[in-house]
Amino acid sequence: MQRITMLSVSRQTQNVIHTKFAELSRLQQQQATGKLLNRPSDGPAQVSNALRLRTQLDKLEQSEASIHDGLAWMELTDTNMTSMISRIHRARELGLQADTDALSPAQRAYIADEIRELTNQMVNIMNQRYKGNYIFSGTHTNLPPVISVVSDRNEANVRGNRMFTFDTSSPIWDPTGGPNGIGAFPPVQILDPNGSSTPPFVAAGKIIPGSVEIVAGGQNMREGIDFRIDYMNGTIEMLPLRNVNGLLIHRDMGFTPPVDTLIDANGDEIDEDGNLVATGLSGLTPSFSNPLLAGNFTHGNVPGYPGNPGDNGGGLQVRMTRLDESKDFYGNNISTDRKIFRQIEEGVTVPINISTHDLRVNNDIDIFTSLIRLGQGIIHGNSSEINGAIAWLDQTMHNILSAQSTSGAIMNRLSTTLERNEIQQVEVDRLRSNVEDADYATTIMQFSVKQTVFNAALQSTARLMQMSLMDFLR
Repeated sequence: MQRITMLSVSRQTQNVIHTKFAELSRLQQQQATGKLLNRPSDGPAQVSNALRLRTQLDKLEQSEASIHDGLAWMELTDTNMTSMISRIHRARELGLQADTDALSPAQRAYIADEIRELTNQMVNIMNQRYKGNYIFSGTHTNLPPVISVVSDRNEANVRGNRMFTFDTSSPIWDPTGGPNGIGAFPPVQILDPNGSSTPPFVAAGKIIPGSVEIVAGGQNMREGIDFRIDYMNGTIEMLPLRNVNGLLIHRDMGFTPPVDTLIDANGDEIDEDGNLVATGLSGLTPSFSNPLLAGNFTHGNVPGYPGNPGDNGGGLQVRMTRLDESKDFYGNNISTDRKIFRQIEEGVTVPINISTHDLRVNNDIDIFTSLIRLGQGIIHGNSSEINGAIAWLDQTMHNILSAQSTSGAIMNRLSTTLERNEIQQVEVDRLRSNVEDADYATTIMQFSVKQTVFNAALQSTARLMQMSLMDFLR
């Protein structure tokens, strides 16, 4: 007969109690956390499966966020492209309206003013941002695709080298120049100092038509009478001579106000009644100098600026607005032809952006070039320029519609992918829950059973441990 000692009985009962208490503790923790797996030792294989499912769920959630972000970006882009099309339609209507000889210069100016406003609106549309990122700048999302460079006639801009100036190397006078071949100052390149006080300056092309205001010698100069602008190339041509009803008009900017002199067919100066005043004036080189190149203006030093001590109202003041592209760190135009991608599924990315590059007619012609050419043609009354600009606008609109079509197809793909992603998330989350989540009903039932067993173990141990040495001596 095998002898059982109290020590072995004590150890065995303690082991049973500890085991049952550990089971109760595990079930209690499952009830508190709602998880079957709270540590790797709870089930190494199940923990490994749960981690894989969690990783898959995280990827699906990240893809969902990426899809939502891409859809929001593309919806904003599509809205802005629709706005572009409406502005192009309006500009086209104005161009067709202005393509006639029946309009007066004042009426053309009114139409050109609306083209100018449409151009400014287009700048605002093209510079739209999403979450602080410029949506039409390609991958240069921190820089606007187009910027308005303003030259203003105030002292701060002059002192800060922000007021435009002119190429002083241009010749003074061309006796056979001008639109009528009756003599004019040759075209002068408009320059943008861009904050610099020393040449070389930037050639100021793509000037918005109708934005030019020039004061020379204290007098407002009038476009079409005193000067003519090539807005595309950024050149200005002074017009001291005009041909009105067979008479040449000599405009001398050296006087305040400027003086008009009538010249007959023989080149002699006459008065308004046709009486001879002086002979041979038309054959002479004008004694006045080009006000754009006059020595009364030195860029950055503000001589001749109105309001300066001792100033008599002279000097040159220029106000105009030109369009330019943003520059990179090296001073080069930013490239907007690169795509921005969003990952919509594991290993699958799609482009979400439309850039100014996608809307260009070619490398040199964009929507702003087209609008500027249209405004220039309207101001100059040039039918070929108007029709050419309308053709560019038509091509630009075609490119926008094509971009909208491509964008719409990608948006449809994102929407269907989002639906599939949401279904996958539900299924993966269900599988994860089956692996790691506790069933409360089952857990509570098991806890009650284990608690009963644990209490029975405690009671039986208590009875056993009540025996003393006297019980064994009996």
